[in-house]
Amino acid sequence: MKKYKDILVSFWQLISRVIFARRVRVLFYYPQHFNRSAQATNPFFDRLLKACRDNSISYHLIEEPDWGTDKPRNPLAIKGDTLFVLITILRKLYGFVFGDDTVRREHFTGRTISILFGGRLKYPYYITISGSMLTVFLSMNKRAVVYDMQHGVLYKQHPTFFDEHEHLRTYIAEQPRWHWLFWGKGYEKCFSRGDEPVLHGRTHVVGYPIAETSVPIESLHDRVVLFSLQFTNDWQPDQLQEAKQVTDDALSQLVGKNVRVLLKHHPRFNDSISIDDLIEKYPFAELTTLSSQQLIPTTFLQVTINSTTAFEYAAKGIVSFFIDPSSRIARGNLFYQEYHYPLYSGMSLGDVVERLRNDDLYKKDSEIVRVWYRDYYDEFNEQAFLELIS
Repeated sequence: MKKYKDILVSFWQLISRVIFARRVRVLFYYPQHFNRSAQATNPFFDRLLKACRDNSISYHLIEEPDWGTDKPRNPLAIKGDTLFVLITILRKLYGFVFGDDTVRREHFTGRTISILFGGRLKYPYYITISGSMLTVFLSMNKRAVVYDMQHGVLYKQHPTFFDEHEHLRTYIAEQPRWHWLFWGKGYEKCFSRGDEPVLHGRTHVVGYPIAETSVPIESLHDRVVLFSLQFTNDWQPDQLQEAKQVTDDALSQLVGKNVRVLLKHHPRFNDSISIDDLIEKYPFAELTTLSSQQLIPTTFLQVTINSTTAFEYAAKGIVSFFIDPSSRIARGNLFYQEYHYPLYSGMSLGDVVERLRNDDLYKKDSEIVRVWYRDYYDEFNEQAFLELIS
């Protein structure tokens, strides 16, 4: 029932705040599962939106519904339920009638939506995250620039952007209005490697948009090992099982180490796999629903397969251990191959825990990862961002 109510509210908001309102300069569009701040907003967009407000740049903020997430709706955003449903219907209709041609389907969908709304969804600039509706927006306004905001780790094997030869996919390379916003020069360099001529002028470093806080590294007593799990429906069942197995193997290395382990699910976890048996098998491990910020003061080591949280924790001086870099799901481990993580390659989790019991060694490793982090996360550059939408 709530879903249908949100669709009706969304329809009214689109009519009153977009269709019959004055035209604005920028459309920000993102999925609901990014509402990760305490205020139920998207922290990756918050500082960009503030920069627009402070500099009198008009914008609309539309939130795409995610009916499988437990994240709340953003009270400041226009509900995008009606738009999302229409786009979904048009995509299915095109596929049913004309077949599976993704590029033509997105063009058809974008042009049809633009016509249905009388051109009122044409903006000079669109800013998305995780590529949400990006190709649809490109077709809505053929003179617009669409920026895709970085939100996690990037690598040359990413199937969304790159082919089997690690080059930009043809349909992306041939779309010069498709641009990217990066957090740091390290990410931009990694993404552009081998495609510099095609991407010239299309990649922009605006810095990391989430305000950072420092956490002093003090005594390690009573602090915990945090497993940042990555079970989501992005993975196939066999991949989920492999991820569970390598997690099991990692936990087994902590038996008898006298450590407390917290298991934290990915924000998009939707019961895609059960780990109740692991919790029963390892009594020192328990699930937590605390946020990353809440966990920072009590965490001395993060364990993950290849999550972007390794960067987030490095900013606070918290080191990470990567589970089984040789496994298929770790893809050789991006953090060693692509980002040159400076610690613990070739070490076992048990050995790392023993090393970190020494406060002096921990503080040394903590400073090493802080320095590494700064290569990939620049300070947010408001002026650089504003120049892209002016």
